[in-house]
Parts: sequence; structure tokens; C-alpha cells
Amino acid sequence: STPLYSSAASDVYKRQELVSFKDSNGDDQSGQRFAVNGVINNGIRQSQAIAEINGTMGAKIYRSGGKIYIKPAMYAGPATTVIAVDEATTYPEYRPHRPYKEKINVSKSEFLSPDLKWQMTNAPVVTSAEYRAADGAYLESSLRLTMVTNDHQAQRLAKLAMERSRAGFTASYPLTGIRLDIVPGNNIQFLDPETGINKEFLVEDINFDTAKIQTKLTLIEDGPQIYPDDFEAAEGDLTPNTTLPDATAIVAPNNLQYVTCLLYTSPSPRDLSTSR
Repeated sequence: STPLYSSAASDVYKRQELVSFKDSNGDDQSGQRFAVNGVINNGIRQSQAIAEINGTMGAKIYRSGGKIYIKPAMYAGPATTVIAVDEATTYPEYRPHRPYKEKINVSKSEFLSPDLKWQMTNAPVVTSAEYRAADGAYLESSLRLTMVTNDHQAQRLAKLAMERSRAGFTASYPLTGIRLDIVPGNNIQFLDPETGINKEFLVEDINFDTAKIQTKLTLIEDGPQIYPDDFEAAEGDLTPNTTLPDATAIVAPNNLQYVTCLLYTSPSPRDLSTSR
């Protein structure tokens, strides 16, 4: 068994769970969170078929213990494993912000509409005025969901793509020992007293170095706000408890002190003599 899920049934329940949301008219509705509805034939490659199925639920593939797991877009916390930085070994490597080219503030999606003779149809656009103002540009992304047949599911996946693009703090850290208790796809609590980081990260990948007896973790920040059931942008601190400065927002200096230097030349044996 693996701690990635408490049971296989929990994964199915997360996909099929009925959730509440507001439609484009502002009316309360409910529907299945994710669903797969389509046909796969021999005319497409296996990798494409897997990508189409994973796309219907925002899923990622993780490998652990010689097995492959498909995990839908779901919050894997709260974390029960705590990792604290050991300054006696090595320091973590951080990427505090997602690259600008990877950010999204307008997320579009297409789905297969049963009401329009099963033609690809645009779902309502998911956007955020606050994100656009922060980015200073119109950053658009599109999803083509050929095995999704509900507009609210397409919108949910579009919002998921947008929110995940906003949360891009990543870290890598080598732990001492071979840590089989840490599983890709699960969440951990990561503590770094020197930088003030105390937050949840999703374990993206694990590499074991048996020569050095180390476990190298690849992490990305995570939190329940990233995984939406409604379609309004969170527009806040999706994953709080990070106190690192924002390198993209430079604060004007103050209380500056100026030192005046007097430079002159002297007729000495040297060609040039400089003094302060």
C-alpha cells in the first residue's frame, strides 16, 4: 500500500463528488466536479490518450514504489510530515516566483457540447482584473478539452490552470537518509527559520542518491485555494506564510548618505597621484 491515497475509492469520490457553483446567470447550480466522457480509438497515440484523460480532471501522474498513480486536481493536505532545514548539511534552492511567461490572467476553455450536436464549444472565460493589473498585460491561455461535456467542468479546469500559474514558488532540498515515508503527490510542511518559510508544499518529485544516502525533494507550493469549485479568481495570497521579498517590486531607497571625494593630480615623480 502507499500513503498517496487512503484508498482508491477516495480518488473516485473526489472526481464524482457533487459540488455547488453559480452559473453565468448567477443562479445556484450543482454538478459533478470532474467527468470523463469520450471515445479513444487506435487513431491516436497512447501518450495523447493519457493526456486527454488526465486533462478532464487536471490530473498528474506520479510514480512511487514501482507503481504509477493518477492524481486528479485535489488538495493533498493538510500535511502531516514536517521537514525542517538543517543548516549543518546544505541550504535549499528556491525559485520564489513563477516566470512571467508562465503566468495566466485570462483562461479560456473549449469543451464538447451535447446541446450543440457534440461540437467543440467555448465555455465562459475565467479572468481576473486583479491579476491583470498585477501583471500589467493580457496573459491568455486556452484549454481544448475533447473529453469534457459540461461547461462548468471546463470552467473549473480553466480556473485551476490560472490559479496554479499564480502559485509558482518552488524549492529543492536534499534530505539526509533514504526517506521512503515521503511520497510524490503528497504534501509536506516545510520550515526554513532563516528565510521565514513555514508553509505547505506539494512533493513534485523525489530522487534517491544511495551513494550520498540522500533524498532530494522537488517541491511546489500548495494550498486548498488553488483547487476551485466555483469560478471566481481567488485574487489573494493563495499559499501564505512566505516572507521573502518580491524581486519584481523594487522599493525606492531612503535615508541615503553621500560621501564627497576630492581627486587631484600632483607634479610628482609619478605620472598621476590620487588622494582622498
